[in-house]
Amino acid sequence: MDSSHAISEAHGLSARCLEDEATGSTGSYGPGVIAFEVSRDFTNATSVEESDRLWEQEYQRLNNVLESLPANRTYMPTILLIAWSGEKLAPEMLRVDIVQRMKDAFTTLELDRVLEGFRVLVLTSADKLETVFQEGLSRVYFDLSGKVIQSVAIEDFIAPFVTAWRFALDRGLGLVTREETVNWPLYGHLFQLMVALLNDLSKSVWEVVQEADPASCDPPMLPTFLPHIIEEEQNMYQAVLDYLTAKEFLSFVTVNILRLQLQHHFDYHDAFPLREALESLASHFITETTLSAGLVDIRASNEHEKRVARFKDLTNEGVSHLEAPAMKRKRRSKDDESTPKRLKPDQGDGTLAAAGPIQASVQSSPPKTPVSAAMLLQAIREAREKHRLSS
Repeated sequence: MDSSHAISEAHGLSARCLEDEATGSTGSYGPGVIAFEVSRDFTNATSVEESDRLWEQEYQRLNNVLESLPANRTYMPTILLIAWSGEKLAPEMLRVDIVQRMKDAFTTLELDRVLEGFRVLVLTSADKLETVFQEGLSRVYFDLSGKVIQSVAIEDFIAPFVTAWRFALDRGLGLVTREETVNWPLYGHLFQLMVALLNDLSKSVWEVVQEADPASCDPPMLPTFLPHIIEEEQNMYQAVLDYLTAKEFLSFVTVNILRLQLQHHFDYHDAFPLREALESLASHFITETTLSAGLVDIRASNEHEKRVARFKDLTNEGVSHLEAPAMKRKRRSKDDESTPKRLKPDQGDGTLAAAGPIQASVQSSPPKTPVSAAMLLQAIREAREKHRLSS
């Protein structure tokens, strides 16, 4: 970055941005340096308490500048804090104080997500401003690689979502199996949840795809899986085999392989592949998603971590809704051991419906719009609230 960069005012505050003239605006690249003048009220504070209070005001001013940065910027700016030596602290002591406060802000407020770094200049009335300012700029580290937005391989972009999905599957399988016994009604709802989460995964990826290419097609989506009445292994086989013949799968060529494999297991009376069925479906679907997005330049930004965090929240909430009926089933099993009377399969199936029915699970045909985990969880919340109010 050379000395030809223009200096412009930022929202009327004592802050200035060094811009890249090649773009003609801040809309694409944003500032490389933000010069922020610390108020004299802070530098002239007479006590630690007053300094702390005034620093809060300074940080709020600085935060206002950071919030005004272009959303589609490529580079992370460095901040140059300029302070005039006060009456109470010597210049070096003032510099050390501000440096420590900024280090604390980088640690506790995660400023490293927004800024490349910072430099502190403490000026006195005897200083030659031009000389000091140029010397300060010469020590500034610039983001030359564009850390805010970088091109990434689609496989790397999807990887954290897939990891979260698999972790949710591990937790869910731990809930539906107990001492080699499978709670088939609950597994049906786990299957429904994991399919819905794959749709949320696809939506999260496509938010970025469509940012890069607004003309791109809609995201790949799996048809909704409806558990219906699943009381035993044969019901589960039939439900999944029927599901895999849905017309929406016609474009998923590799899914036919999964259907044939599952049919083979069924014909030979093999145990239903609890994990393999879902992992194979996920693998085929993620491959389709990757191929569909493969020609688009995916650019990972600070928003990527937020998307992953939101997806993790969905997976955690979804699995937590399976925990209550799983614990109820566990308690019921203990009661069965000490009582001669056993519950029949239809006298409480240990599914999510035990805490409030899911509307989607009683439909006779899949809804036209594929259900995501967010939609599924909203239906659960509404059903449980209705159940609570009616009881």
